Amino acid sequence: MVVVIIPTVLGTTFAVLAAFGWAGQYVCIRVGTEEGSVREAMIVAFGINVLLILPGVVFLYYPEYGLTFRSAIAFVIAGLTGSFLSRILQFKSTEAIGASLTASVVSTNALISAVLAVLFLGEGLSGLHFVGIVLIVGAVVVLSRETAEGRTASKNEAVSASAFSIPILAAVFLAIDPIFVKYGLELGTPPLVGLAIMVLTATGGYYTTLAWDSSLAMQKAFEANDRIWYLGAGILGTFSLVGYFAALMLSPVVVVVPIMQVAPLIVVGISAVLLPQRLEAVSWRLAAASTAIVCGSMIVVVAGQ
Repeated sequence: MVVVIIPTVLGTTFAVLAAFGWAGQYVCIRVGTEEGSVREAMIVAFGINVLLILPGVVFLYYPEYGLTFRSAIAFVIAGLTGSFLSRILQFKSTEAIGASLTASVVSTNALISAVLAVLFLGEGLSGLHFVGIVLIVGAVVVLSRETAEGRTASKNEAVSASAFSIPILAAVFLAIDPIFVKYGLELGTPPLVGLAIMVLTATGGYYTTLAWDSSLAMQKAFEANDRIWYLGAGILGTFSLVGYFAALMLSPVVVVVPIMQVAPLIVVGISAVLLPQRLEAVSWRLAAASTAIVCGSMIVVVAGQ
């Protein structure tokens, strides 16, 4: 019994730590992009990910690395979907509609991940899981209505339907990520090695896109007045990714992904206490919806024990 409990507790702990890191990243991006841009933030964040992860992996796991062809492909796909496409969309959404709303909508990735985990990884989905799903979906409906009324828009501007679609698409790409990460880990690849491949894939993909846009110089990001916030986002994002991989190594997707959905509530709390209203207008509906998402996620976690 102890052997079963310890991995579960550790997996839950790592997932919670990852949620705190992810929430902190949202807030740093929101503050940094007030005068800067998403592209500047992305340059720094991806660079920090690589600098903090790659050297240690090369030193610790050389020369074998524990890779197979299938695990390498799995982590590459995870990097393209979750860390590259989803992160770009999340950062753009944070700039467009705010950190609190973005974090809450992207949290719906737990629903998609749960279904995919059942279909492709053989994980269980009980009646309690469905109760949690209903709570999360209901919260998203509230958020959609709140968006339509323009009550959560940054700088008091109405949010368009097209802007709201950005975090939804980000949630879809993010939901695919843990399926391939879990699959790669089950093939025996060490978590940090898999994380390094994922980060390198995402960073290479993003920096390649910059080559097509000569209007953005690489040095600009480091000359920005808000570069400290970009650095903070990169560090917290890396911390979150490490916790995320550690959690998936110890616990199933249907437990790890939902428990990370405490991030919206953390973002709302930080925004309400620390951010000015011109950056984040935190309404009671948004707080209630975020709380419902967290409660639904916790039910899913309990159902997965």
